[in-house]
Order: sequence, then structure tokens, then C-alpha cells
Amino acid sequence: MKASFENRTETNTGFSDEHLKNLHDCILLIRETGVPFVAAVNGVCAGAGTNFALACDIVFASENATFNEGFVKIGLTPDCGGSYFLPRLIGEKLAAEFLMTGDAITSQRAFETGMINRVVANEDLITEATKFAARLAKMSTSGIGRIKKMLAATATNDLRAQLDLEHKLQIESGNSKDFTEGVTAFFEKRSPDFKGE
Repeated sequence: MKASFENRTETNTGFSDEHLKNLHDCILLIRETGVPFVAAVNGVCAGAGTNFALACDIVFASENATFNEGFVKIGLTPDCGGSYFLPRLIGEKLAAEFLMTGDAITSQRAFETGMINRVVANEDLITEATKFAARLAKMSTSGIGRIKKMLAATATNDLRAQLDLEHKLQIESGNSKDFTEGVTAFFEKRSPDFKGE
């Protein structure tokens, strides 16, 4: 960043429209793909790094992790969905404070506000996040994809529209091979072997 700043001119500020579009495309991929994303945050998570974590479906953080949106401290505004995710996760007032001050918060505070899912011991972070991801991988990936679609729709749907979407997606799920496998496994008292179909 320092080199970009020092090499800027009046016509080239060092910021690339293409670079930001690529970052934003990555955020959209995380949110729009049917695959669950599990983040494991250790140490300082700042700016776009924080927002990439917030874009994930599940966020684990170590006890020593901190999160900050320090954009304002250098005269910038957030990118990578920070202004979208934070109000939805922690409420508008806390989001305003976090974004407008650029102050760092601890992983424990992030957990208390609903910004992340779990705080674990530093030495257990990767093990715990990996175990959780493995647990999700054994679930119906098509079902998880539909759940992600439902959760994303709550940003714009009213109750009636959400119920309609639930109806549509449950019918799809009920006609899937994964549903047949899930029910069969239940009656056979075994773990299901989902194929994402």
C-alpha cells in the first residue's frame, strides 16, 4: 500500500476500479454460491479482511483475534460489503460506531454483538473450524445451498415472500435424492450419505 501511495499522481490515485471489482466479485461468489464458507480468524483482521470474514456463513475467531474497519482513519470508506453486512449482523447503531471510529474490537466483543459465531482458544482455532466445516460437508450440500438462498432473501423479502420461497425450496428439497437418502438413513438408523442431488 505504501508503494501505491507514493507512486500516485493527480490522475492516478493508486486505486484500481478493476481491483475493487475483483474483490467485490469474490464477495458475491461467497454469498451466492451454494457452498458454505467457514472463516477462521487469528490475529488482526482489518478492513477488507474483516469484510471477507463477515461475508462467510460461519466465523470462528481465536481469543487473540481483533476486527477493525479502519478505513475512516485513512480517509476511506468501507469496501467488500462492510456497510452491508455490519448493520445486518450487529444493528445500525453499533455498525455506525464501528465504521465511523475505525476502532478495533476483540473477538469476544465481536461474538457478543453477533458479528461472529464462536471464539476458541488460539491453539484450537484451525482444528475447531476444520471440524465444523467437515460437519457441514457431511450435510446435504443441495439443502445447505437452498438454506443460503433463503437467508439471503430475508434482506428484501417480507414474510409472505419468504413463506413463498420456503414453500418453493422445500418442495425442491422434498423431491431431491438427498431427501430420499436422509429419510432412508433415518429409518435404517445410519448416517446419511448425501450426494448433493
